[in-house]
Amino acid sequence: MKKLSCAAAAVSGLFAASVSAEMFPPETLLSGYTVSEQACKAQSSSVWVVVDGKGDCIRYYAAGLSSGSNKYAIFYLHGDRLWGANPISYDDNDSAKQQAKIDDIQKEVGLPFIMVARPGTYGSSGSHVHRREKREVMLNNAAIAALRKRYAIEHAAVTGQSGGGANAAYVLTQQPDLSCVVLTSSALSMNTILAADVKSIYDTSNSGLYDPIQHVAEVKPNDARKVFVIGMEGDKFSPFANQKEFAEALKAKGHNVFLIHGKAAGSYGHTLDRTGRTVSKWCLTGIPVQEIIERVEKHQVEG
Repeated sequence: MKKLSCAAAAVSGLFAASVSAEMFPPETLLSGYTVSEQACKAQSSSVWVVVDGKGDCIRYYAAGLSSGSNKYAIFYLHGDRLWGANPISYDDNDSAKQQAKIDDIQKEVGLPFIMVARPGTYGSSGSHVHRREKREVMLNNAAIAALRKRYAIEHAAVTGQSGGGANAAYVLTQQPDLSCVVLTSSALSMNTILAADVKSIYDTSNSGLYDPIQHVAEVKPNDARKVFVIGMEGDKFSPFANQKEFAEALKAKGHNVFLIHGKAAGSYGHTLDRTGRTVSKWCLTGIPVQEIIERVEKHQVEG
C-alpha cells in the first residue's frame, strides 16, 4: 500500500485549513493507503479505529459542527468509487474539493454535516478493492460511533448512497439509537441484484461481501427511529426490487420503515445523494413522515 501524506485537510469551522490541498490519486483506489496511528491522531479530521485488533485511519470532512455539543448531525456514506478495476466518480479526489463540497452541502441542509470517507478513498487508509466487505462496514460504523461521541451529537441521521447504503445498513444494526437512517439507490440484497436484468456495478462474486438482507434480524427495536429506503424504478445499477425486498423485510420485523420512489439524477436513474441528505434533514427536524413521502414523490427534491 502507498504511504499517505498526513497534512491536514482544508476544512472550516472547527478544523484548521491546510496550506495546500492533498491529492488522492485514482490508482490508490486499487493499491490502497497506509497511515500510522500517530500520523492519524495528529490530523484534525481523522479518527483512528480498531477492528479485529487492526487499526485504520478514517478521514472525514465536516461542516457546521459546534465545539461543544450538537443537537443534530447528518452522517453521509458515499457510493463506490470503482467499477471493477476502473475508477468512477473520482474527479473530486483532493481534500480542498471535498471540503468545499461539504461546506456547500452544509449550507444547503442547514445542519451539521459529516462525510465519512470509506476505506481507501479520500485519504482514509485501506483499499477500496475491499469495498462492502465486512471489515469496511465495521470500520465505517466504528468511525461514526467515535465521531458521535467526539462531537456529543444528540440526534444523528445516517444516509448512504449506493454501496454506501450497504454500509449504512450495517450501522443500522449496530447503533439502535439513531434517529433516522436513509438508504438511497442502495445495494441491500445481492441475490435480487443478480436476478435483475441490469448491468449492475456491484461485483457480487466476492463471498466476503456484507449482504444487508441477511442481517435484518440484527436490527434492534427503536419505536422512535425512522428508516427511509429510497430508489427509482429503472435504476440501471441497483434495481428497485432489491430495495423493496429489504424494506419489506424490515417492516415484517416491526420497524418503522418507509419505501419511497425518488427521482434520480443522471441517465442511469441511480444518483440520489441529494435526496438522501434532504430527507435526513426533514426527518431530524420533525417533518411528518407522510409529508416527507409526498415531497419526494412529487419531486420537490431530486437527485
